[in-house]
Amino acid sequence: MHTKLCVALTLLSLICGCRSNTFREELTTDQRVAIEQRGWKPLDVEGLDTEERAGRRAEAAELLARGQGALTVDPAMASGTLERAFRASIEPELAEQGLWLAGQGAYAAGGWRRAHRLTRAYLAAFPRSARYAAGIDRLFDIGKGAFEADGLGLSVVAALEDDDPAVRGTLFVGDTNAQIAIEVLGAFVRDFDRHPSAEEALYMVAEATLKVSGEEPAIIVWQRLMQDYPDGELVDLSEYRIARARLRGLLDPRRDQVPLLTALRALERYLERYPTGDRARAATVLRAELVELLSAHALAVADYYAYEDKPEAERVYLQDLVRRYPSSAAAREARRRLDAPVAD
Repeated sequence: MHTKLCVALTLLSLICGCRSNTFREELTTDQRVAIEQRGWKPLDVEGLDTEERAGRRAEAAELLARGQGALTVDPAMASGTLERAFRASIEPELAEQGLWLAGQGAYAAGGWRRAHRLTRAYLAAFPRSARYAAGIDRLFDIGKGAFEADGLGLSVVAALEDDDPAVRGTLFVGDTNAQIAIEVLGAFVRDFDRHPSAEEALYMVAEATLKVSGEEPAIIVWQRLMQDYPDGELVDLSEYRIARARLRGLLDPRRDQVPLLTALRALERYLERYPTGDRARAATVLRAELVELLSAHALAVADYYAYEDKPEAERVYLQDLVRRYPSSAAAREARRRLDAPVAD
């Protein structure tokens, strides 16, 4: 429930949130408060004598040098050391370098949330830095890193078909990296919607949302992409993914199939009463389409139990599928799996 609430709030901010029209955000009051609360500001040095100031400079310089030396060996540890250098610094130049490198270390270590926090802190604390544009690019890289760490790479997603059982199984996984991608990339699009990577970021939000929260929230994001970037490179893919998501929704094992079953029974009654009626041929075609949808849904339920490592339940659903819809394509797949040798 908490995950779905986070997704809903993120989507709401995407749709309703205020957006900047430049790549440079000003330091807002809230950001200043956040910086002060977390100690992200130069230390008050007015009460320090010359020796104490020299000691502070030496401490920060030593931490910076140690962190830089560890970046390629242990970037996670280096990030912590560099953040300490930033906090200890009394000089803006050293503080800026320490905070920037702390974010780079966290990114290299795959610490997506920490990298996001540090990079946004850098942009807020040093809005006139020469690295500012690179910091914005890094925010996109962080979100994309979380997205791809979840196995959701854009090139892979574009090629996948949702009727792959392995893909259907991932519908039931609530993954932390996918949630991080939604949060990081959602904030990126909200704040930097004119950035060259904003369209790709919004597309990745949709794909991650599909995994975390299901079809309808993902469709909202794809529709937003089509609205905001009508000439973009991912509009056609988004429209296709909307169609696939709607079909996937029909096949979701958690979805109530009563409407489809009711429609099937109504068609069967019609064909029993009017086998040669004016609409008999159309009713027969529609009945076959409903059988394929219902049998595909039954196979998706079996896939779910296979994913949950419950082979007995999987077998029950496969057998029921063959009994109910023997001539369907899903039934052929079910027979193949039922006939396959059981692994020891």
